[in-house]
Amino acid sequence: KYCKIIKVDDEGKVLYNREFELDDRYYGINGIRYEGGDKVGIFYSGWNEKIDSWYSNLFYDVVDVEKPIVKKVAKMFIDKRLGNGLSFGGIEIKKVDDNGELIFGNISPEEGYDGIVILKLDNEYKEKWMKVYWNGKNFCYFNGVVKDREGNYVIYGDINYKIWSLSNEIILMKVDSGGGVKYMQIFGIGNEWNEIRGLEVNDKGELIGLFKWSTEEDGEYKRYISIGKITVE
Repeated sequence: KYCKIIKVDDEGKVLYNREFELDDRYYGINGIRYEGGDKVGIFYSGWNEKIDSWYSNLFYDVVDVEKPIVKKVAKMFIDKRLGNGLSFGGIEIKKVDDNGELIFGNISPEEGYDGIVILKLDNEYKEKWMKVYWNGKNFCYFNGVVKDREGNYVIYGDINYKIWSLSNEIILMKVDSGGGVKYMQIFGIGNEWNEIRGLEVNDKGELIGLFKWSTEEDGEYKRYISIGKITVE
């Protein structure tokens, strides 16, 4: 129902701390984008108390933080054939060459499994297409996306094969600006818990990942953080 935006400078000093109301229902913030000046764009989805279900919509509002004034910009309906009561998470926004945008994130139907979603919007925030990538009935979590030197997008995340399981693996998926899959790789580093927490493309065009993983040593599990180059074959 309420949203708070905090702006800090490069030394951590708070420049403003604003709280405002999005609507008279409960919403979860999925992603934000700087719109220039004191305007911030907010993507969010929410819970419909009347039907006790998640909305099958994604909303976008622009907030003038100094006022604060909320301008409702877009309401994007998501096809219910993907599942009843879809919720969203972890959204990132990338500009594409035609000045439209690609929205990357996580999508979860009420059935309980998760997938990675790519939503293409035009300049008026109208949906042009949407693609969802499931990994069977597993839990496929979106963590982030980077753009490579060829203009493709490398999505990274984690896969759980059973909810609340302590065993998971890492997923990398490269797609073009039309959502076409170039490759998909699933791998692990440790023998139990594997996470990817960051990814970047270096000056040579190589993928460098930040990982969190565990392995069993002398009868106990030890956790590690590492940085390494990823080679996709």
